Amino acid sequence: MDFSNAISILSLVISLIALVISAFVSLRQIALMRHSNLLPAFVNLLQEFRSGNYYSQQDFILYELHNYPVEKGYSGLDPDARTQFLLIFDYMASMAGLVSFGVINIYHVYAIYGYVFQDMWAQMQPFIEKEGELKGYRIGFVVDDLCRKLSSVDRAAMMREMRIE
Repeated sequence: MDFSNAISILSLVISLIALVISAFVSLRQIALMRHSNLLPAFVNLLQEFRSGNYYSQQDFILYELHNYPVEKGYSGLDPDARTQFLLIFDYMASMAGLVSFGVINIYHVYAIYGYVFQDMWAQMQPFIEKEGELKGYRIGFVVDDLCRKLSSVDRAAMMREMRIE
């Protein structure tokens, strides 16, 4: 092999390496842009529900919902109770959707809500399941999946990823 062939092969290899690096950087940039566009939706969702109303709705789910009969699902709740129930359910479903679509990861939800979502879901799930039975289709599966993921969070791994000691 003469010198010019060696230079040509070396140039080709360098070009291919540059192409692979460029493709990798481009894909990473696309992922970062996607997250930077979707992150404000997550922040807005947090701000919307971090009001005094959110905490009274949370307290209703955790401490009062069990006093209501499950037989008619959440449709059988009185209007005020149903509104509180559905606002929390919609909020949890929104968070579940953000996790399912990869906008945020399960650690984000766990760090903010920890066990609270699981405790609320334990109170809400019978109403959701009964509502689904009455309507003839499954309701709440994304929230159920979120709570299942929350229950299996490795706290030590989460803290390492968040760089908490």
